[in-house]
Amino acid sequence: MQETNRENAINALVDLIRNQDVDNFSKYKAAESLGKILKDKHMPKVVTTFTPYLSLETDSNNPSLFENCDKIIWKCAENMKYPDFYRAWHQ
Repeated sequence: MQETNRENAINALVDLIRNQDVDNFSKYKAAESLGKILKDKHMPKVVTTFTPYLSLETDSNNPSLFENCDKIIWKCAENMKYPDFYRAWHQ
């Protein structure tokens, strides 16, 4: 996959996961696909984007969003160097 196409796909999947009007199964599949195509250099941006959704409020009001963001952030945490993950998490 060309880098530009990968970035476009990552952005589209992130938007799909965050979209309130999308059903939970589609969000789950989008998170699964995102996990497959995500490369190390894109992980900091994804962590920074999804971190605000890991809150008790999101878990109560939109558990599907919380679970999908959590799944992706865990993949990033497992693959990123700690200082890079820390910076992305705290931005």
